[in-house]
Amino acid sequence: MLLNTWILQANPHRFRLRAALRELDGDFWPINRYTHRIARGDRILFWESGPEGGIVGVGTVQEAPCIRPGDGRTDPYFFERPADPDAPTMRLHVSYDRAYAFPLPRRVMKEDPVLRHMAIIRRPNATVFPVEPEEWECLERLLDEHVRQGGG
Repeated sequence: MLLNTWILQANPHRFRLRAALRELDGDFWPINRYTHRIARGDRILFWESGPEGGIVGVGTVQEAPCIRPGDGRTDPYFFERPADPDAPTMRLHVSYDRAYAFPLPRRVMKEDPVLRHMAIIRRPNATVFPVEPEEWECLERLLDEHVRQGGG
């Protein structure tokens, strides 16, 4: 089975993603794109948006997207509670496998000849992004280096 990699993006002015990654074992992320392509076992990279944003953690898809209510576990991580965050909607069950001490920054990826073409770099105004296999190869190398330098 081919393992795919996806980026899930959160706005740090709305949601405390880094804290959720450290304190929870996973979540049911609302998603509205790629719902028929994301599968159990796929890799997830968690991205914090903004000028200092980047990859802040890694996870795994535990269950393919389906319509379900939220379970309230992330309510304390919202700065401003969204209207009915636990309403039934298309959600992706993900585990939070690793939280980085600090992000692998966007600026580093923009300097890489392969990664500067990633969808999240070119068009960052969404919440779900596919990562191409050659992009993952570069990211895996950068993340390993990031961890060795104390980022993980």
